[in-house]
Amino acid sequence: MSIIELQRRQREIGRLRMGTKGPKGNPIKLDTWRLTSPNPELITAAAQEYGGKPKPWDNNQWEIITEQAALPVIIPPLTPGQEPASQHLELWAKGGLIRRCDGQTAWI
Repeated sequence: MSIIELQRRQREIGRLRMGTKGPKGNPIKLDTWRLTSPNPELITAAAQEYGGKPKPWDNNQWEIITEQAALPVIIPPLTPGQEPASQHLELWAKGGLIRRCDGQTAWI
């Protein structure tokens, strides 16, 4: 992969989620947004802005369940040839991510 391709990629700093999982792994829809990130400082700042209590979550991640039913979102413009919103081609199943590809190399 060329340096310019790497530079054009967007770095993921967190995720907006519409739900959570129950005790048996069943999906539970939320009326407000859930934010997750590996960066506790970002989650704390989001909690101050949108409400919620920061807490540790899965594998060195942090989360809040906001008090907001709607959040402002900015989608950056794309330059010609860029993929919208995703950095990788991914194959998912019930158990999670199965395979990921950057356009040239696939790995598990």
